[in-house]
Amino acid sequence: MSVRGGSLTVRHDKGTVARAVPLSSEARFHLAKCLDARTDSNPALFVSNQRSRMSARAVQHMLAVYGVHPHKLRHTTFCRELVGKGIDIATVAELAGHADVNTTRRYAKPTVRELEAAIEKAFS
Repeated sequence: MSVRGGSLTVRHDKGTVARAVPLSSEARFHLAKCLDARTDSNPALFVSNQRSRMSARAVQHMLAVYGVHPHKLRHTTFCRELVGKGIDIATVAELAGHADVNTTRRYAKPTVRELEAAIEKAFS
C-alpha cells in the first residue's frame, strides 16, 4: 500500500489483475497512524495474532460479531454511499471492480425511503 500515493492495491480479488483503489485523505491519515504503530515488517495490511496475513475467513468471523458480511461492506454500503453522494454509476463500477456496470446497478438500487424523498422533492 502506498499511503502517500493515495491508493490501496487490491492484489487478490475475484479477477486475476491487481487494481488500485483510491483512498480518501482521512483513510490515508488513519492507515498511516495504524502502520506507524506497528512493530513488525509484514507487508500485509491486516495481520493476525500470529503476525501472519489474515485470512478472508478470519475477517468474515470478526465482522460476523457485528452482524456484517464483508461483501456488504464492499458492495452494498460502498456503492450506495457513492451513488448517494452523486457519483456517476460508471465511476462507482470502476471503484467497485465491476467489469459490467449492470452489476453495480444492483447495489445502487434506491431504497424505498430514497424513492419517497425523490417524489417529495419533485412534487412538493
